[in-house]
Amino acid sequence: MFIIRSKFFYRIFFLSIILSLIFNQVNAETKPKSWIGIEFTSVTEEFINHNKLNANTPKNIIVISVVKTSAADEAKIIPGDVIISINNNIIKRTQDLLDFLKTTQAGDIITAKIYRNGSTQTKKIKLKKFPDPGFKPEWVEGS
Repeated sequence: MFIIRSKFFYRIFFLSIILSLIFNQVNAETKPKSWIGIEFTSVTEEFINHNKLNANTPKNIIVISVVKTSAADEAKIIPGDVIISINNNIIKRTQDLLDFLKTTQAGDIITAKIYRNGSTQTKKIKLKKFPDPGFKPEWVEGS
């Protein structure tokens, strides 16, 4: 009797794992990958000196380029903006932003604290769907 129940338990257990994996795969496919539409790099002392930036520029990440009609463009993010935080998460390295974006999906609205021309601003950004392969970006002026 114990052996029969044990086999039944294992069958139910493995069936639930398989269904969970299938559900997660289907669910993952329905969530479009998010996209902000910027190129960026870390702000270092060397970067500040090389680009003749203000010494008070925060050492977070700086927007190098913005894609026209992207989420960043629609939120009025411009090249030269330094992203200090997103949703109150400090963004010190490029990987910080990449890791944060992995937790989001297209349509999410995030709040970015940016540094521009000596002052900070808050921007609401509605993330878009990651472009299809072959997408050819057009860049905003200054990119």
